[in-house]
Amino acid sequence: MRNVIGRTAVSGAAAGTPVEELAVDALMEQQAAVAGPESWPWLSWLASTRAEQGRVREAHGLAERAPALYPRSGVSVHALAHAEHELGAGRACTGFLDQWLRADAQAVQSRHLNWHAALQSIACGDFPDARRRADTALARTDVGMRAATNWRLLLVGQSPADQSDPDQVRELLAAPGGMAEVFHTFNLALALAVAVAVAVESATDDLYVLARRAAADERPDFRDALAPVAQALAEVTAGRPPARPWTC
Repeated sequence: MRNVIGRTAVSGAAAGTPVEELAVDALMEQQAAVAGPESWPWLSWLASTRAEQGRVREAHGLAERAPALYPRSGVSVHALAHAEHELGAGRACTGFLDQWLRADAQAVQSRHLNWHAALQSIACGDFPDARRRADTALARTDVGMRAATNWRLLLVGQSPADQSDPDQVRELLAAPGGMAEVFHTFNLALALAVAVAVAVESATDDLYVLARRAAADERPDFRDALAPVAQALAEVTAGRPPARPWTC
């Protein structure tokens, strides 16, 4: 997922097309250069941009500099969590995130940073910790983060944490914004797949319906990326893997 939060902060609206994304990235870099190296907000946003661009080591360096100027910079800590996941920091990252969160348990980023810590725990093989974080830190509304955690647990042969109610996922898909953004819709598809894995077999039918809707969508990311993924999830959860590999 591209840097929606950072782009919104700069331009007032999340960018959509690749051309728009490049333009907002350029604006982000210009603003950071004008603000200078002592501006912790712009260092933080630039770190986030670099993380989303895949420039992980640059992101890591910037994300470490910003908290030195302002320790409660949640944006920089979030960028650091992204970078350290890519770099395989493991327990060192979860320890840092826990220390940062202990300073303010009500921090806006608390649930999301706990989710990042859960992913690090899965990578380290500490599956009970990942389940604990999903069950205690995530809210009922955090369908996407819960699904992403549980799917990873299932992929490594582990029991999932508590799952989202499939009826809640169906309501979210049917809502006016249910298919407004591809990453959000993908997370709902993943939640349905997790539901099937824990014996809610009817969710497979929902995945087939979602795949057909996405395939008929005029937006390329829905038609060309989401549709085959939803179809593949449907086939896997139905016990019928496709005869040929899916390509996006």
